[in-house]
Amino acid sequence: METLSKKVVIFGSTGSIGTQTLEVIDKLHNFEIEALACGKNIELLKKQNLHSHTKNIFFPLSVNPFNPNIICK
Repeated sequence: METLSKKVVIFGSTGSIGTQTLEVIDKLHNFEIEALACGKNIELLKKQNLHSHTKNIFFPLSVNPFNPNIICK
């Protein structure tokens, strides 16, 4: 019987609680990260996205409103 993954959204993924949550989820194999969100730390969000293969990422447009591809670099 196949175990279904639990989908998780993490707001504030680049903060201390968010990064610790990602570390725990990384050790557990029955969770799927559906989305990550951050306030300012785009560089860490990029790393988290590459590591977790997140489907959705959110960040404020005030970080860089003229570059919608900021996260894809």
